[in-house]
Amino acid sequence: MLGKMNDARQLGAGLLEILVVSAVLIILATQALPLTSKFMDRRRVLSVTNALYDDMRFAQSEALRRNATVYYGVTGGTSWCYGFSVNAGCNCATANSCELRSQSYASFQNTSMSTTATTGSFDPAVGGATAVSVTVSSLPATTLSRTARFNLGLAGLMSLCSPAGTGSIPDFAPC
Repeated sequence: MLGKMNDARQLGAGLLEILVVSAVLIILATQALPLTSKFMDRRRVLSVTNALYDDMRFAQSEALRRNATVYYGVTGGTSWCYGFSVNAGCNCATANSCELRSQSYASFQNTSMSTTATTGSFDPAVGGATAVSVTVSSLPATTLSRTARFNLGLAGLMSLCSPAGTGSIPDFAPC
């Protein structure tokens, strides 16, 4: 009878084994969560900054293509927006005010924007522009928030950078 009991094989996992595996998985998950959060913050800020850069390039090319001034409007804060129009007074917070293109925080959740100018334009003669600097940050605002900056110079030259510090983004040159 004793021999028959030793021949029986144990199927499945025991309670202790399941608890050990669960504990290891919980420890790994708690280590990965902050890394995932940082990655998502970085991707959100990169997405907004790259979209702004592409849209500003579009507005500049439209000014040259149409041989007409193209105006832009930028509203900062957590409910930010920006837009482009061939008519002065483009206000992205007003519906249909920026008929060429507009973008808002609704497409890019958990980001904020600050700007040095709320309105400006692209000159059709040379592609020059009203200078502006727009800073995009991830939310919630903490010491670990990611930050990037879009710069538009008077000559129409555009650049992307990231302010030095803990929230810098290695994809961009330091500001």
